[in-house]
Amino acid sequence: MNISGIVLAGGQSSRYGKPKMFEKYNGLSFYEHSIHAFKAGGIDDIAISTNDQLAPFFNNDKAEILVEDKKHQGPLYALFFALLHLAKKNEWVFLLPTDTPFVSSCFIKTMISHAEKADKPYDAFVPVTGSKQQPLHGMYNRQCLPIIEELINKNKKSMYPLIQSITVHSLFYPKDQKDFLNINRKEDWFI
Repeated sequence: MNISGIVLAGGQSSRYGKPKMFEKYNGLSFYEHSIHAFKAGGIDDIAISTNDQLAPFFNNDKAEILVEDKKHQGPLYALFFALLHLAKKNEWVFLLPTDTPFVSSCFIKTMISHAEKADKPYDAFVPVTGSKQQPLHGMYNRQCLPIIEELINKNKKSMYPLIQSITVHSLFYPKDQKDFLNINRKEDWFI
């Protein structure tokens, strides 16, 4: 499989109070944990999807910086923008949010392995923890692009309308798996 890893780092971090993608955990910024997980998981083509205000603050030569032409449009638009720029290069895009500093290369390898062994073609591979879909940790095929564009034209910003419109293979993980623990507020460190 040819895959681009995309770190979603264009949000406002309004609940956190400052740009959380630059917060440190174990000596690395949050976004660097996602890059490290991709690299160690076997993905070398990595990009950070962000906005023009945040782009100058990323200091990492291991990832391309994609500056979205419209900021704060949500994850669906970020996926759309990434696919527009990377679809010619790679068939798949693997998303990771910037606020999951515990994400591991093992998770990346497991997702890719399941996708490679799939019994039929799917548009996306999306993890589920307990009963909750985790679309921001999913893999999406470039053939989703027209559907995403149609949803954006209908002013959709969430990933869920996309999940309902494509063929998705769900991959089940424990409800408390740390790869999915996101830090939205400073208090989340004490969960």
